[in-house]
Amino acid sequence: MTPRSGSGALWHRSTAVWEQQLCTAETGFELRRRFCRRVDALPARTEVAADRLPDSSDSPVRWASPTLRDETAVFTVRGSAQIAEQLWPEPGRFWTDRTGVEAFTELGRALRQLHTEPPDFRLPTSTPHLERLAAYLDDRCDTSGAATAVLTDLGADVVAVLRIWLRELPPADALGHGGLSLGSTFVDADPTVHIDVVVGPELVRTTPAVDLGWIVGELMEFSYLRAIRGIPGDPYRRLATAFTTGYRGSMEGPMDDEIVHRVALLRIVLHLCDYAETVRLNGDAGAHAHLAIYTPFVRGLVAHPDHREEGE
Repeated sequence: MTPRSGSGALWHRSTAVWEQQLCTAETGFELRRRFCRRVDALPARTEVAADRLPDSSDSPVRWASPTLRDETAVFTVRGSAQIAEQLWPEPGRFWTDRTGVEAFTELGRALRQLHTEPPDFRLPTSTPHLERLAAYLDDRCDTSGAATAVLTDLGADVVAVLRIWLRELPPADALGHGGLSLGSTFVDADPTVHIDVVVGPELVRTTPAVDLGWIVGELMEFSYLRAIRGIPGDPYRRLATAFTTGYRGSMEGPMDDEIVHRVALLRIVLHLCDYAETVRLNGDAGAHAHLAIYTPFVRGLVAHPDHREEGE
């Protein structure tokens, strides 16, 4: 990925999942993202993103759909800061007060609106991320072996449970983002004014719990890492509660918290596998020891789901 003439690269990142580059553009910023593995129905997903995403003119949250350049999805966003980077390793000043709560509440509301759209049958029923997780769990990925080591540490009993959870996800009955993460969410100086969520290459017919659990799992991971570092307070739990509260809004019927919890753990395990593969590719021999700190966390939450974070 090479910046186009007249636009400067702010950063370029390569992982086991994708290559990404953020550049300045004539209006705002341009994110270029290419998956390392083939994504099924990528043109159809991009077409649906352009046609079917809900109007967000009355919300600070905007769904930013891409154009395709070969296999690279190109998004225009108004802010250059990913929420993930603003929250870790220590939340910035906005995220520990009412502003952060408002931003996550609005994100939950916008996601609820997306899920009220009828599913589009041009879309697959599985996300690239869940497909990658299934391949890791079944040892079908062409990898360096680092992900296999992570799963071995977690134990065959945990891997068996994760396989069952993946198979038992509810039927696909909604239009879903398919990869809603804090790394796909961009803000500017005030996160309650502009929140751009890049969407398209992962768009899917899915159960709403997949998108909910993806964000909740990311915040659970931040919360755990903060706790083992001995830092008092837990702003991440507060943000998770704001997100799910915004999502519930005036929805009819209960939200299936148990399925959201399962997806959150699936997302955490996938992140561990992806991270292990990424750092192995980059030659970090000490990564396995770092990832071992997650073993009691994941095993505990699989065995005792009642210990899950408040707000799921």
